[in-house]
Amino acid sequence: MSRVGRPPRPGPLGTLVGHWTDSIGRTGCTVVLAPAGAVGGLAVRGGAPCTRETEIFKPTRGVDPRLVHGVVLAGGSVFGLAACDGVVRWLSARGIGLQTGHACVPIVAAAGLYDLASGDPHAWPDAAAGAAACAAARAAGVDEGPVGAGC
Repeated sequence: MSRVGRPPRPGPLGTLVGHWTDSIGRTGCTVVLAPAGAVGGLAVRGGAPCTRETEIFKPTRGVDPRLVHGVVLAGGSVFGLAACDGVVRWLSARGIGLQTGHACVPIVAAAGLYDLASGDPHAWPDAAAGAAACAAARAAGVDEGPVGAGC
Protein backbone atom coordinates (compact mmCIF):
# COMPACT_ATOMS: atom_id res chain seq x y z
CA MET A 1 0.00 0.00 0.00
CA SER A 2 1.36 3.40 -0.89
CA ARG A 3 1.29 6.43 1.36
CA VAL A 4 -1.59 8.78 0.68
CA GLY A 5 -0.81 12.48 0.92
CA ARG A 6 1.63 13.99 3.34
CA PRO A 7 1.59 13.51 7.08
CA PRO A 8 -0.12 16.44 8.79
CA ARG A 9 2.04 19.16 10.32
CA PRO A 10 1.46 19.32 14.07
CA GLY A 11 1.38 22.48 16.12
CA PRO A 12 3.85 23.49 18.83
CA LEU A 13 2.46 20.89 21.24
CA GLY A 14 2.65 18.20 18.56
CA THR A 15 -1.11 17.79 18.22
CA LEU A 16 -3.82 18.48 15.68
CA VAL A 17 -7.59 18.64 16.20
CA GLY A 18 -10.30 17.99 13.61
CA HIS A 19 -14.07 17.61 13.54
CA TRP A 20 -16.77 15.97 11.45
CA THR A 21 -20.28 17.27 12.10
CA ASP A 22 -23.72 16.04 11.07
CA SER A 23 -25.81 19.08 11.99
CA ILE A 24 -29.05 17.47 10.78
CA GLY A 25 -28.59 14.23 12.75
CA ARG A 26 -27.06 16.27 15.61
CA THR A 27 -24.00 14.08 16.05
CA GLY A 28 -20.36 14.12 15.09
CA CYS A 29 -16.83 13.16 16.02
CA THR A 30 -13.69 14.96 17.08
CA VAL A 31 -10.15 13.66 16.68
CA VAL A 32 -6.97 14.66 18.45
CA LEU A 33 -3.95 13.48 16.47
CA ALA A 34 -0.38 13.16 17.73
CA PRO A 35 1.59 12.15 14.60
CA ALA A 36 4.83 11.67 16.56
CA GLY A 37 3.01 9.85 19.35
CA ALA A 38 2.13 11.11 22.79
CA VAL A 39 1.79 9.81 26.31
CA GLY A 40 -1.83 9.78 27.40
CA GLY A 41 -3.82 9.35 30.56
CA LEU A 42 -7.36 8.17 31.19
CA ALA A 43 -10.10 8.21 33.80
CA VAL A 44 -13.18 6.13 32.95
CA ARG A 45 -16.34 7.40 34.64
CA GLY A 46 -19.87 6.07 34.74
CA GLY A 47 -21.39 2.63 34.85
CA ALA A 48 -21.49 1.88 31.13
CA PRO A 49 -18.26 3.10 29.52
CA CYS A 50 -18.23 3.05 25.74
CA THR A 51 -14.56 2.87 24.79
CA ARG A 52 -12.06 1.28 22.43
CA GLU A 53 -8.32 0.64 22.95
CA THR A 54 -8.25 2.42 26.31
CA GLU A 55 -6.14 -0.33 27.87
CA ILE A 56 -3.14 1.23 26.10
CA PHE A 57 -3.25 4.05 28.67
CA LYS A 58 -2.34 1.70 31.51
CA PRO A 59 1.37 1.83 32.43
CA THR A 60 1.66 -1.97 32.17
CA ARG A 61 0.32 -2.09 28.60
CA GLY A 62 1.59 -1.19 25.17
CA VAL A 63 4.77 -1.55 23.20
CA ASP A 64 5.96 1.85 24.40
CA PRO A 65 4.04 2.62 27.59
CA ARG A 66 0.95 4.67 26.83
CA LEU A 67 2.11 5.71 23.33
CA VAL A 68 -0.92 7.06 21.46
CA HIS A 69 -1.20 8.49 17.93
CA GLY A 70 -4.83 9.58 18.17
CA VAL A 71 -7.91 9.90 20.32
CA VAL A 72 -11.47 9.89 18.98
CA LEU A 73 -14.54 11.27 20.72
CA ALA A 74 -17.63 10.18 18.80
CA GLY A 75 -21.35 10.68 19.17
CA GLY A 76 -23.68 7.82 18.39
CA SER A 77 -22.88 5.81 21.52
CA VAL A 78 -21.38 2.40 20.71
CA PHE A 79 -22.26 2.80 17.01
CA GLY A 80 -20.02 5.87 16.75
CA LEU A 81 -16.93 3.88 17.72
CA ALA A 82 -16.78 2.91 14.02
CA ALA A 83 -15.28 6.37 13.42
CA CYS A 84 -12.09 5.03 14.99
CA ASP A 85 -11.66 2.63 12.05
CA GLY A 86 -11.40 5.57 9.67
CA VAL A 87 -8.85 7.32 11.89
CA VAL A 88 -6.68 4.19 12.10
CA ARG A 89 -6.74 3.71 8.32
CA TRP A 90 -6.10 7.41 7.64
CA LEU A 91 -3.05 7.52 9.94
CA SER A 92 -1.66 4.21 8.68
CA ALA A 93 -1.93 5.33 5.04
CA ARG A 94 0.30 8.28 5.95
CA GLY A 95 2.91 6.19 7.75
CA ILE A 96 1.86 7.36 11.21
CA GLY A 97 1.99 4.58 13.78
CA LEU A 98 4.17 1.75 14.97
CA GLN A 99 6.25 0.28 12.17
CA THR A 100 5.92 -3.46 12.82
CA GLY A 101 7.70 -4.70 9.73
CA HIS A 102 4.37 -5.94 8.39
CA ALA A 103 2.20 -2.84 8.63
CA CYS A 104 2.08 0.63 10.09
CA VAL A 105 -0.18 0.27 13.14
CA PRO A 106 -1.44 3.49 14.72
CA ILE A 107 -2.52 3.38 18.35
CA VAL A 108 -5.88 5.13 18.51
CA ALA A 109 -8.18 5.17 21.54
CA ALA A 110 -11.85 6.15 21.37
CA ALA A 111 -14.84 6.97 23.52
CA GLY A 112 -18.45 6.97 22.38
CA LEU A 113 -20.78 9.68 23.67
CA TYR A 114 -24.45 8.97 24.20
CA ASP A 115 -26.22 11.59 22.08
CA LEU A 116 -28.99 9.37 20.72
CA ALA A 117 -31.71 11.30 22.57
CA SER A 118 -30.65 14.73 21.26
CA GLY A 119 -30.90 14.11 17.53
CA ASP A 120 -31.62 11.33 15.07
CA PRO A 121 -30.98 8.10 17.04
CA HIS A 122 -30.01 6.37 13.79
CA ALA A 123 -27.39 8.94 12.77
CA TRP A 124 -23.90 8.26 14.03
CA PRO A 125 -20.32 8.75 12.88
CA ASP A 126 -18.77 5.97 10.79
CA ALA A 127 -15.30 5.24 9.38
CA ALA A 128 -15.74 7.88 6.67
CA ALA A 129 -16.59 10.45 9.35
CA GLY A 130 -13.42 9.58 11.27
CA ALA A 131 -11.30 9.97 8.13
CA ALA A 132 -13.00 13.29 7.32
CA ALA A 133 -12.22 14.58 10.82
CA CYS A 134 -8.56 13.63 10.27
CA ALA A 135 -8.47 15.42 6.93
CA ALA A 136 -9.88 18.52 8.64
CA ALA A 137 -7.37 18.38 11.53
CA ARG A 138 -5.18 21.39 12.11
CA ALA A 139 -2.95 22.85 14.79
CA ALA A 140 -4.56 26.26 15.15
CA GLY A 141 -7.88 27.92 14.47
CA VAL A 142 -9.82 24.85 15.56
CA ASP A 143 -13.60 25.29 15.55
CA GLU A 144 -15.26 25.38 18.95
CA GLY A 145 -18.84 25.05 20.14
CA PRO A 146 -21.51 22.72 18.73
CA VAL A 147 -19.22 20.94 16.25
CA GLY A 148 -17.81 17.42 16.05
CA ALA A 149 -18.45 15.41 19.19
CA GLY A 150 -19.98 18.54 20.74
CA CYS A 151 -22.75 18.71 18.15
